[in-house]
Amino acid sequence: MKNESVSPEKSTRKRPPIKAGILLAALEFAIGAALLLTMVLVLGNQVNRNLHAGELAEAAFSAMANADQCREAEAWELRKYYGIAEEDVEEIALRLPVSNMDAAELCVVKCASDRGAQTVAAAMQKRLDSQIGLFENYGVEQMKLLRAARIVTAGPYAALIIDEKASDAEAALKKIVKKKP
Repeated sequence: MKNESVSPEKSTRKRPPIKAGILLAALEFAIGAALLLTMVLVLGNQVNRNLHAGELAEAAFSAMANADQCREAEAWELRKYYGIAEEDVEEIALRLPVSNMDAAELCVVKCASDRGAQTVAAAMQKRLDSQIGLFENYGVEQMKLLRAARIVTAGPYAALIIDEKASDAEAALKKIVKKKP
């Protein structure tokens, strides 16, 4: 037999197990993917906060199929129908049904903060629920609009769209609100 000498460096140095190396690489990959996803979501969901409620309302209103069933409303009607005080929001654009037998409606509110928009969206949900309660037993045509309704929030904006083509109006609103690079 050969007499092999082992150097002290080689004998005390241990190689990490292969499993640990694979797990470490997987962890690094997962962290990188999470950071990339976060960047995409943050950059992709930026909102132009300099728009006026009227601009957003016009974009949504132009895509509505039942726009002719809406009238421009007064600011005080926001409190009456939504329970939202005019002084609690920065700007509003409100179009209510022409008559009590119509359901088409558009309400766009600009708030001071994103949290304010969430609070307004909750009030909009109550308004939608109230309208559904009014029409569910006899308003077949109105219920079509109410079932298609959308409540949208984007940054400091909240909107209620009650229309046959509410999804198209929502898309128009989201398109204008998205911050351009």
